Amino acid sequence: FAFKSELFNQDHSGIRLCRGINITRGKLRFDSLNEMFWNDESVDLKKYLLDQGDIVISMDGSLVGRNFAMVQNADLPLLLVQRVARLRAKKGLSQDFLYQWIASDHFVKYVDSVKTSSGIPHISATQINEFKITFLPYLEQQKIAVILSKWDKTIEAQIQLIEAKEKYKKGLMQNLLTGEVRFPGFDEEWEEVEIQEIGNVIRGASPRPKGDPKYYGGKVPRLMGKDVTRDGKYVTPSVDFLTEEGALKSRPCKKGTL
Repeated sequence: FAFKSELFNQDHSGIRLCRGINITRGKLRFDSLNEMFWNDESVDLKKYLLDQGDIVISMDGSLVGRNFAMVQNADLPLLLVQRVARLRAKKGLSQDFLYQWIASDHFVKYVDSVKTSSGIPHISATQINEFKITFLPYLEQQKIAVILSKWDKTIEAQIQLIEAKEKYKKGLMQNLLTGEVRFPGFDEEWEEVEIQEIGNVIRGASPRPKGDPKYYGGKVPRLMGKDVTRDGKYVTPSVDFLTEEGALKSRPCKKGTL
């Protein structure tokens, strides 16, 4: 059903909507910015009501095929909105087993092979229907799903632990780096300076012309912006290596360089 966005509300009036923006990898996400409700009672919405255990997949966006979730009781009542697919197993197929297939790399690779490549990537209901999975005896499906589900829960617990520690570190950084909290024995006034006054900031350099075999195609790894991650790490590039002569025209990174 084409739920008209102008009729959405955020005052918790009516039934909450399950839109693509609410679906992340493995869970549904609702917050003050993306939580929308529908209260138009003139439309029969029974066939769009989701049930606990339903699998929902976002059919649009850069993460199409990677954003999926299983509806939990706490999410209900919930309405299925356009461009979101609902998967509900028929008799003989375990819903949990089906979920593990949707969560697998097999599904991601399949979606990547059939999704549109122009504009906003998307897949169709027909393409989801045509995804092939192994069909095992029901009890075997359940055993596989139980094992994989236990690993999902273990991983989720670790993620939550990491997030809690990251949150604690951010608070610690705020207090320590701004001088709000001082170590005993340190009472000198802090001074605020620009980085250029106490450090040396330079830009990287690249040999020209770009792609010249004299400079490119060697064995010296070239660090680019895309290789640097938010968590302070870098990924050694697998392409775009420099020759020794190309390296001489670049700016080498020394140990300890930030």
